[in-house]
Amino acid sequence: MNSSGWLQIAIFIEELKSSCSPLSKNVPLKLRQRRGTCDSGSKDEEHEKDSSEKEDDVEDCSSADNEVKKKSKMKFKGESTLKVSLARKTGGTKRVSKKFPCQYCLDAGKEKYMFSRLRDHLEGCHNEETEVAAFMACTPKRATKKASAIRNAGERMLHMRLFKSGQGEINVKRRPTEKTHIKNYLPCLKCFRLIKSSYLARHFKTCESVHSDNSSSPVKENIHRLQARSAMVLPPKESKEDNAEFRKTVLENMNYGPVLDEILNDATILSYGKKIFQQLKESNCPNSIRIVKDKMRELGRLMLEVKKLDPDTRCIVDIFCASKYRLVVEAGRAVACYQEKENKFKSASYILKLKPDLMGITDHYIGKCLDDLETHSLVQPVQLFRGRIEREWTGDCAKLAHRTLYDAKWNKVQRLPLAEDVSVLHQFLKTTSKEALAALKEDVSPTNFKNLTEVTLCRVMLLNRRRPGECQFMELAHYQAASVQPAQEDKEIVNSLSEMEQALCRRLKLVYIRGKKGRKVPIILTEDLQEALELLVSVREEVGVVESNKYLFAALNSTCGTYRADLLLKKMTGCCPGLKEPSWIKGTALRKHIATMMQLLSLRENELDAVATFLGHNIDVHRHYYRLQESTLQLAKVSKVLLNMERGKVSSMKGLNLDEITVDEEVDAEEDVQEAREPEPEEKSPTVESSDEDDPSQPLPPPAKKKNVRHQFSHQEITTIRTYFKNQIKSRKAPNQEEVVKFMEQHKNISTPGWKKIKDHVWNHIKNLH
Repeated sequence: MNSSGWLQIAIFIEELKSSCSPLSKNVPLKLRQRRGTCDSGSKDEEHEKDSSEKEDDVEDCSSADNEVKKKSKMKFKGESTLKVSLARKTGGTKRVSKKFPCQYCLDAGKEKYMFSRLRDHLEGCHNEETEVAAFMACTPKRATKKASAIRNAGERMLHMRLFKSGQGEINVKRRPTEKTHIKNYLPCLKCFRLIKSSYLARHFKTCESVHSDNSSSPVKENIHRLQARSAMVLPPKESKEDNAEFRKTVLENMNYGPVLDEILNDATILSYGKKIFQQLKESNCPNSIRIVKDKMRELGRLMLEVKKLDPDTRCIVDIFCASKYRLVVEAGRAVACYQEKENKFKSASYILKLKPDLMGITDHYIGKCLDDLETHSLVQPVQLFRGRIEREWTGDCAKLAHRTLYDAKWNKVQRLPLAEDVSVLHQFLKTTSKEALAALKEDVSPTNFKNLTEVTLCRVMLLNRRRPGECQFMELAHYQAASVQPAQEDKEIVNSLSEMEQALCRRLKLVYIRGKKGRKVPIILTEDLQEALELLVSVREEVGVVESNKYLFAALNSTCGTYRADLLLKKMTGCCPGLKEPSWIKGTALRKHIATMMQLLSLRENELDAVATFLGHNIDVHRHYYRLQESTLQLAKVSKVLLNMERGKVSSMKGLNLDEITVDEEVDAEEDVQEAREPEPEEKSPTVESSDEDDPSQPLPPPAKKKNVRHQFSHQEITTIRTYFKNQIKSRKAPNQEEVVKFMEQHKNISTPGWKKIKDHVWNHIKNLH
């Protein structure tokens, strides 16, 4: 290339530099004059107001602020816990000392990255950055918004690092004047600044990021469970112990297969599972491991189906796009086994569980994207995908799933355990328990320990009619507390009990455990159950139960595992000989069985309340969910009320319970139905002529009343009848047809047109006496 060619290239480069320089002529003179650094001299008051934000504290960069700068310098290894930066006061007034992190200095790893005049710092030190040059070239109002976006990005980056390390001082949007815990603040899902949790919903509605650029009206956003969604954005504290525990307790206990392989190869699903595990661990949830495994498996099954439909998909992040929503819906329907001909799902519950899983993992991924400045651009597509899930999933999938479950429940036949099967199972468990107890006393081995634990757990659940989860998660500390602390009974209450009840109080032990919704529910233990549990507790260390396992029915070699009560009950019913319907004996069915059998006892309101409290729910749940109206009770008792109401005999049931109410049709049902279906003889009535037969203004004539033939018994007959039915009169119960016919066969001298006359006479006499 000749010299003229090189000269042209050099001229072109110089022109390109001059056109790209932030000091070019395209930048207004006013903005060029405003450039400076944070180390410049003091500014006038008007200039300081322009550079500050309306919603933040007023900034000040006085000479006395140098000490504050040193104190507010945040080092990741300096402090032991996260702290909320406080608003300092001088002479009763708030002192301006708030500083903001610079994302460019923070990303470059500089030691000094906190500045009170952040805008001046950006214009003076980072004017070559694209975002800074953009807001410098805008109008003042537009420049303020762009500068706020840069400030928010720096705060996001710093806050994510501090939350991961768990150490440092955090600047919230509005700094408190008194010490406040960091858990009281959550990030806004739009501007991602830390807002007080009680004020989060109100801020979310008025946040600048919520408003659209083309209209002044805010975009409608769903604030349901806003705090929970905001908490998912925050990263958990990174700890090798937490990751090791997650791998040991969750991943290593999952069945290996294509689903687990998909989970292990997807970093986002693993990260989401770790966060859910830590949250449940902090809340002491007993089912934390099972919940985490189920959530990850649901997402893993979805990804396997997505990859079949779209082979280009590599991980779950690839479907976080609004255009991939239909693909996710199709894959979810395939996993749930959608049956097009019958228009229902084979596994409808999977569809209902998948929506919160997708929304939770998208919120988690948004938080991960905010950790790094380079991935901030990925937030908006994920939010669009999440919005479609929230708005359209119900109509596309969930509505049909709810209808499928409702139809299956509505058409399902209610099966309660047979009383004789429960008795047979009780005897079988009692015999097996004695054998297992003797075997463990002779040889303390893990196998004998496991056998006795399984039988004892089933016996506790069968005796107390407890939920399976409540029994298997009974804590050792609760049992030992009941063993050490004797019951403090009131003498007056004990004396009011019968001798049998007092003997039961001496022999039985009562242990209180945590039930559903945190209720305090009792567990009754008999003497043989107490002996078995005492032996199990004494040999825990010898058989290999981990010391950190706090549960009474602890699994071997597990830090927090227990035996599954529902599976053990199914196992015992399969091993028990002589059961007619072993599949009907289940945990919920046993609770419904005792609630239904309580109807036969005619318990009072306070007695029913005591039964419901023992079962671990209130009286309304006891009546409407657990207590089933079996067909026998409906036919034998409730139908009597309906038949009397149909025949207008409501007054005859006054003051009676269901056992005392009688009807004429109580014995011979077929004859009663036939008599009810026989048409009454029609009697002629005068014809009314009308030009319009359907005219409602012409009332029909009332039917003629049937003439009642009265029969009068003699004094001797009345004495004979009342003497024979004295027991029915005493119990205020009218005799039925069989009893009256038997009376007529024994006393043929009594003349009567039918057995109903005798019954009516006895019933009228009962009403007159009472």
